[in-house]
Amino acid sequence: MTCGFGPLAAFAPTRRMALLYNCDVMGWLTVPEPFAVKDPTNPMFDVAKAFASISSAPFDGNWSGALAQISAAGSGWAGQMLGVSRSGELLYDIGHRLPAEALSEFEQRGGIDPSLNPRAKLLSRPYFETLGDNDVMCAEERSRSPFYTELFGPADAPFVCMARLPGPGGASTVVVSLRSASAGHLVEEDRLRFAMLLPHLAAAIRLQARLDGHGQSLVTDALEAAKLPAFLLSATGSVV
Repeated sequence: MTCGFGPLAAFAPTRRMALLYNCDVMGWLTVPEPFAVKDPTNPMFDVAKAFASISSAPFDGNWSGALAQISAAGSGWAGQMLGVSRSGELLYDIGHRLPAEALSEFEQRGGIDPSLNPRAKLLSRPYFETLGDNDVMCAEERSRSPFYTELFGPADAPFVCMARLPGPGGASTVVVSLRSASAGHLVEEDRLRFAMLLPHLAAAIRLQARLDGHGQSLVTDALEAAKLPAFLLSATGSVV
């Protein structure tokens, strides 16, 4: 990964770190000294904290914390991360600083349906492309959209910085930084800062899927090694 874009050049990962992420090793949980700086163009964004939060999320489960850093990278006050299957089914919906009621209304209104929510057009765009509202719709379309007039506007999320990432099993992961009216439309500095984190987030999601897939075998192997009698139950109480 390269990152030679003006103020972001100082935050470019070392070759070793890029290889670790590309190989899904994700083993480093601290960031070297060159990363321990804040972006002067966005005081909300701490690059060291961002990389540490994303890399540790598959292990500590704090995806909300990782999403908080990604939201800050896009100069947003809140964020959202969604999993969408290849068939268009919503797999999960994680919010940062968004009440459960807002997430529920988004889902009930058909938030991942491009015919209802103009921002969902992102699902047909290439992976890792960072987009703002103007990239997927015109101002007139926004003014006619109930999503904007009844949901995004009243929630002070009229602008966005968003991208689509590849997910496990052909699914898509949508990551969104919600920008306030005062923040305005996405600007190039925020676009580049947000894009810088996307490969690392995608690697963390892949690692999470692998850990989830091997979780059952890890537990059963540990019980067998300890020679302990036990039943492994699912979340619904069924014997696995």
